[in-house]
Amino acid sequence: MRVGGAEWTEVGRWWGPGLDGSPMEIDVVGSTSDGRTILVAEAEWSDRSEPKRLLAEVERKAANLPLARGRKIIPALFVKKTPARGRDAHLYGPRHVLEALP
Repeated sequence: MRVGGAEWTEVGRWWGPGLDGSPMEIDVVGSTSDGRTILVAEAEWSDRSEPKRLLAEVERKAANLPLARGRKIIPALFVKKTPARGRDAHLYGPRHVLEALP
């Protein structure tokens, strides 16, 4: 699957303690085949989502994710509708997700 300009392998959900010891749940975590880069993403299906706030939350979770230590992090947000004004490089709507599937 290609998202954010990279090919992702071993994509799935992640649950566990963060670096700060608090429990965390992340909708999508993936790694590149060389293991140097990690995708950290959340899915939001609400019509009233706030992409900027949600993307900041993804970035906060990524910084607390033990798997991300020492790796380049690509944050992403999968949303029901991409914002009308421009397309943030880290926001993906349903069409973009389907295009990324093999």
